[in-house]
Formats: sequence, structure tokens, C-alpha cells
Amino acid sequence: TSGHMQKSWLQGGNDWYYFSPTSGHMQKGWLQGGNDWYYFNPVSGRMQRGYAYINGVNYNFSNSGRQILNYSIDYRYALPAGEGSDETAANNYLILHEVGTESGAATNARYFHDTVDTNEAYVTFVVGDGGKVYQVGRPGQVSWGAGYEANHNAPVQIELGRTYNSGQFWQDYVTYVRVARDMAGKYGIPLTLDAGGAGTRGIKSHYWVTKNIWGDHVDPYGYLSRFGVTQAKLAHDLLYGV
Repeated sequence: TSGHMQKSWLQGGNDWYYFSPTSGHMQKGWLQGGNDWYYFNPVSGRMQRGYAYINGVNYNFSNSGRQILNYSIDYRYALPAGEGSDETAANNYLILHEVGTESGAATNARYFHDTVDTNEAYVTFVVGDGGKVYQVGRPGQVSWGAGYEANHNAPVQIELGRTYNSGQFWQDYVTYVRVARDMAGKYGIPLTLDAGGAGTRGIKSHYWVTKNIWGDHVDPYGYLSRFGVTQAKLAHDLLYGV
């Protein structure tokens, strides 16, 4: 934590509150501090501990208020500050992709990391390799995975690596859904899949982006069907969890 963050916490009895070091305003809702997330009651501003149901998703927080994830994030391919976009996305879409080639998550995350300037392509997270999650872009920032309009309306885009191993696929799939639900909940994005046309908020496949906004990609449904996951099953699991 920065010195700023330490100065901005205020204790009242057993409860903690956070005030913006720049504006002085009391924090309400989600706060990203480095790689950690905290949640503050939208009415009282009290820091959340333990379990909470927020925007349709169950969350767990430690005694110090840090969110306890139900997956783990590997940051080795995360873009440093100043790489990728410096723009913040509007919180309208969360976009789901699959990598489109017979390769895994780390391979693709490394590729995005290494070619972001020359290739102008990257997403927020790449999931695969047996339920691993590699961060490339920063949650909330514009990433370059689905064309200008979609990119500027999606604070999170997620790629799924490929495998022919059924056991590995199901580990990957469960994690893919978990990351999507977690991030949609954080950005207040509805847990509905491919609903409506352009401008209808929610979780979107790259195929939906192609049909409603721009592009020629049809992922991730072709790859998911390899293991019997239909659009209806994905929609159900995003709404209710797996």
C-alpha cells in the first residue's frame, strides 16, 4: 500500500472507512488498491469483512478487508504502467473470447505482453493451463481485443486457452466463469449473456460483438462445444455460478 492509502483509512470502533487522498470523499462500493480489492457499504461506507452478496455474486473478504478470490492470478505477464491503453473503459460489457489456436493460456499471455506495441492486441486476463489466470491488462482499462467501440465499453476482456484434455478443460471452464462473474460483479455489469443489441449492458461473447457492433470473430462457442458447453449452459453458469 502507498503512504497515501495508509493515511486515508479511518477506524470507528470495530469498523474501517476509507477517504480519497485527493478529494477527501468517503469511499463507497469497490476500491482497487494495487492488486487487492476492497468493498465499502454503498450507504454507510463501512469496509466489508466476511461474506457478502454483491450484484448477484457471492464474495468473501478477509478480516483486513481484502477480497479473498476463488481463483489465483499470476502477474508475470502483466503490462507495466504506460503500456497498452491509458484510457478507462465504460462499465457496459464484459467480453469473453477463446484464443482461436491450439495453444494454452501462458503462451497467449506471453504473446500479448511481448507484442502489445507491434501487434496492438491484448486482453485483461487469459485463463487456461488447468485453471490458471494470467493478468495482461489492468481491470478497468481499455484493452485491445474486440474493436474500438467494444473495447471502450469493456473494463474486462477474458481469453480462454485451448486443450483437448477433458479434465483440464473443466478446470479452465470453471475458472473462466469465476473470473467473469467476479469482474462483472465488481463493475456492476449484468450477468446476462449476449442479451439485446449494441448498448444493452451485460456479459458478451466475441460472437455477439461481431453480430452487433463490428468484426468477424465467432468465439468462444466453437471451442466450448468441443466439450459439450452450449450457449445456454454458459449463460446459466454465468448467472448462477458453477
